[in-house]
Amino acid sequence: MGLLFGVTTAVVLLAFALSTCFYINHLSDREIKRVSPGQAKLHEIQGRLVDDNPDKPGSPQRNTSLASKCTMAPASRFDCARDRALSRRQCEERGCCYAPLPNSAGPPWCFYPSLYPGYQMGPLTPTMQGQAATLTRAKPSYLPRDISTLSLEVTEEPAGCLHLTLKDPSSQRYEVELPAGVPQSRADGDDALYTTEYQSDPFGFIVRRKSNGKVIMNTTVAPLLFADQYLQLSHTLASSLVSGLGEHYTSLLLDLNWTSLTLWNRDMAPH
Repeated sequence: MGLLFGVTTAVVLLAFALSTCFYINHLSDREIKRVSPGQAKLHEIQGRLVDDNPDKPGSPQRNTSLASKCTMAPASRFDCARDRALSRRQCEERGCCYAPLPNSAGPPWCFYPSLYPGYQMGPLTPTMQGQAATLTRAKPSYLPRDISTLSLEVTEEPAGCLHLTLKDPSSQRYEVELPAGVPQSRADGDDALYTTEYQSDPFGFIVRRKSNGKVIMNTTVAPLLFADQYLQLSHTLASSLVSGLGEHYTSLLLDLNWTSLTLWNRDMAPH
């Protein structure tokens, strides 16, 4: 009788162990199906962000809350799909946030999260004309033929002028030489009417008016993108009253309600 009870107990324990193993394997199979390698989607599993392919260009780093990165006011969104309309999958493959809004016109549905991976800025070193630094991108962006290393040159000019140049150091380009007699640098840097702050990772800069601290330009709001024949530099406007910026048939005062303006580079009327 004792032997039969012992055998029955062993069978019950073995069945329980096998059912527990099957349940755990079943859970693992479900989780693997939700996070399949190679699809490069972002999934929320048990409150943490899991990246299917952390090495894919543009993907955010692991163990970062997607909700906190994508929580921003619609007015603060910067379009991650300027080139074409993207589905949720295509948007998330770029490492961007996808949050549809009731109206199709207005703030973008696919937008950059906060601190989207971009260029890292090296130390500023003095030059004959001002300062220089190297910008490097650890992983390529979603743009074709993007440039992984850039040269940043800050030229000191008159007190009210800031001159920054971004270019590909590996590809020589034509540059207009300064005429003789034009000063190559400002005599006293303390006379500048502005201050410049640099964000090293991801790269961006903020220009403030020295007299009252007002922000004139802020490029830290969205990533810098630089590719062959393509440059994207985003910034917030210091005022809602803007005029100029190319030829257009609308009023002199520009409409800033999620509109696009074309800067024409040849003498041809827009059609």
